[in-house]
Amino acid sequence: IRIHRLIRMQAQPGALAIGPKDVELPLEQLVGYLGSFEYPFVSSDLKAREGFEWPVRSFIQHSVPKRGTVRIGALTLARPEAIADRIELLEPQAAWAAAMAGVQPATLRIVMVHARAERIRDLADTLSPQPDLVIGVSDSVPEPPAAPDHSPKRGVPVVWSGTRGRSLTKTLLRRSTSDPEEIVITDYKVVQLAGSQTAKGAMEHRDAK
Repeated sequence: IRIHRLIRMQAQPGALAIGPKDVELPLEQLVGYLGSFEYPFVSSDLKAREGFEWPVRSFIQHSVPKRGTVRIGALTLARPEAIADRIELLEPQAAWAAAMAGVQPATLRIVMVHARAERIRDLADTLSPQPDLVIGVSDSVPEPPAAPDHSPKRGVPVVWSGTRGRSLTKTLLRRSTSDPEEIVITDYKVVQLAGSQTAKGAMEHRDAK
């Protein structure tokens, strides 16, 4: 979780997804770390068992005047057996359905998923209600591509965050005026982040020139 970089950017994220590497930390250390920030951490498929305090929500919903409402879920898709007595790993389809329960038809539905790229694309075609946008976090897509991706069957829009922390992806979307079930991406841009002007090797990565 690149929380400290977000703090330096003075950004307030709408949601931060819990990834599989996060839950590899000792659970008490992770809970204490997450609890020290006022950010909205999300994992729809990691559910605290009764009696365990878990500072992670199953979804986040934001409403913007004159622009509409968005509900954001996240799928971690992994959980070490060492924490199975305190954290339950839900099946992804059931976890997504529960996170989207009661959502209004006009609300945009976004899911963040940590997995291999192929699994993310395939999973997008199995979720109900159908997500309007999938944000994929995958080591197999280390840099955001120049254009949005889509799932193979339903054509669900998929954008990639990248994993090297050198760029941000700006995506604007809306519902089609002719078909409310159709999503139109009105703007997509990969924004390269500026590195330090003094630190040697700033924004460089060992796997990329």
